[in-house]
Amino acid sequence: MNEIVCRRPSADEADALCALIGQVLITSFDTFPPEAVQDYLKPWTRQAVISRLERGHDVLIAAYAGDEIIGLVSGTATEGGVGTVVWLLVDTRWRGRKAGQTLYEAACRAYRELGAHKMKLTAPSERAKRFYERCGMCVEGFHPRHWYQVDFFSLGVIL
Repeated sequence: MNEIVCRRPSADEADALCALIGQVLITSFDTFPPEAVQDYLKPWTRQAVISRLERGHDVLIAAYAGDEIIGLVSGTATEGGVGTVVWLLVDTRWRGRKAGQTLYEAACRAYRELGAHKMKLTAPSERAKRFYERCGMCVEGFHPRHWYQVDFFSLGVIL
């Protein structure tokens, strides 16, 4: 098994990041209506990813197994000392092999380096909620029929 390594991707990997998020959203988020998936994919263009990487104010980390990008974590710039993870996604072939946990830990480190004292996110399923709880996050709220009529859990962790 390849070791999983996390780092900020380079601009020439923008297409691979966009392809990964498209593949994972389309195949793994069946509770999201098609219009939600399309809306969530809009900011994931090659040029938008390159621009984010050049600015460097937010969190964008890829997980690699060898040269292959197998996952990513994407989050906002910190606001008031709080970082918000928007996506933590792993290729279905790599689930259950610690890629998600490795990305989660990389996000915690990245937000600490940006001066955050807390990291938060929303989880769209019971399965995702349990994953984040195993990582040490606490449920802070529940939002029924929140975005696109999908239920979300709010979770947070003090860094």
